[in-house]
Amino acid sequence: MTTSFDLISVFAVLIAAQTLGQLSQNWANFWDDRVTWQDREIAQRLAIFILIPIGVLLHEIGHSLATWEVGGTVTTFQWRFYWGFMIPSGNFTSAESWWISFSGNLVSIILGLLPIAFIPYVRKRIVGEVLYFFVCAELVYALVGYPILSFGLQGGDWVKIYDFSVQPYASITLVCHVILLWGLWQLYHSPKAIYWRLAVNSHTLTTWEKLKSDIAQAPNDLESNLELAYLLLQNNEVHEAKKIAQQVYRIAPENQRVRVFRLAMDYNQRAYGKAIQSGRQLLNTELSVENKLRIYRILSFSLHKIGNLKEALDYADLGLADDPNNYSLRCHRGVIYQALGQYQSAKADFDVALENAPDRDSQLQLQKWLKRYQQDG
Repeated sequence: MTTSFDLISVFAVLIAAQTLGQLSQNWANFWDDRVTWQDREIAQRLAIFILIPIGVLLHEIGHSLATWEVGGTVTTFQWRFYWGFMIPSGNFTSAESWWISFSGNLVSIILGLLPIAFIPYVRKRIVGEVLYFFVCAELVYALVGYPILSFGLQGGDWVKIYDFSVQPYASITLVCHVILLWGLWQLYHSPKAIYWRLAVNSHTLTTWEKLKSDIAQAPNDLESNLELAYLLLQNNEVHEAKKIAQQVYRIAPENQRVRVFRLAMDYNQRAYGKAIQSGRQLLNTELSVENKLRIYRILSFSLHKIGNLKEALDYADLGLADDPNNYSLRCHRGVIYQALGQYQSAKADFDVALENAPDRDSQLQLQKWLKRYQQDG
């Protein structure tokens, strides 16, 4: 098992070095006021492959400090970048052993919680992005991943922490653990958190605020609710989109646009078979051009996900026959062609998509794909 963890650390070091190199090459763009998808990708890697290893070191230091606090000594201290361990020595009571195990994890949890209070007030958005990704990664691992790993391996800190023969510490920890997870879940889906995530794009944030204002004035307005649900879905705010969807389904369950939105929700929830079946049924009804295009996209995406590339390509073709410059379908058909090894056709679709990209961010991403496909071809 140690060898496996060391191998993971080697890969993590390589990715960290690559990330720092990429940051160096894009230094000016990374620190300007505009946050692109490439900036966010670097920010995510900085959080996971630079800050998390520092957190690992502090975790082990936390164990060591607790050992010294209770009169023990540290015979072995190892920090191996992405993992580590220390071996305490001493005549410890059960409560002291519990504290030594808990202390490092307490450090990890505090490290994850501390930036939360500052993220909304950080003026440099990209710094906020780095902190946000770090908070998510640190807390998910500290509160969920590491406990599961400990019990799965039948060893590690959390097996000792949840030794219920050590009372009342284990029971108090369990209660606090559950409350903390619940609180973080609520915080993640709170309006303030959604506001911050959407604020990475000023146009998206403005649209979200306007739609919420419109709905506050007319709660049963189908158009506003549906637009808000789509906006949230497109920005990966699925939990909030589901809440708006319930309102949409209540207002007009048989409305054509509502039925198409159900397809989008099915696809998003990976119910690809259901989306395909319902989408094909809807194509037999009278549809507007806009709704037909949405269905073609969802069918093509869903069929692609289950590996049916031929039919996925057929539906992409049908959609592009109605709207040859459709950005989303051009991109998706390009991906299908690439999966089929038809690199020239993929490049042709990406070229057209590039001309019709809705923003500079999308153009940059497509240019990166085109460069890769040229190398593959």
